Amino acid sequence: WKLLHSLAIDIEYGNAVWEYGLEEDGNFFMKAEELCGPFFQLCNTYEHGMECQNKNGYGLALVDGPECNKFSINHAEKWAASVSLTSTNLDLQWEASNQQHSTW
Repeated sequence: WKLLHSLAIDIEYGNAVWEYGLEEDGNFFMKAEELCGPFFQLCNTYEHGMECQNKNGYGLALVDGPECNKFSINHAEKWAASVSLTSTNLDLQWEASNQQHSTW
């Protein structure tokens, strides 16, 4: 393979932007411990409560704590590229981009 004429290749890559967005995936509750016993709500009335031995009927119960939002991270990218090939008998231009889902 022998190159008969000079060949110029020019590649331009620009307008690149990477975007990250949050999408809400729903809610969930943190969990907390609550003291239970004779002067509080009795431990056996909780779905997840247990009296501690040798604590005179006192214990801990697992209860719902604060409600939180769950998010996922969405990624989108935008870019544009241009390639040009120039030679004695050749003049070629090629352009491409990936700009869907972009807010730019």
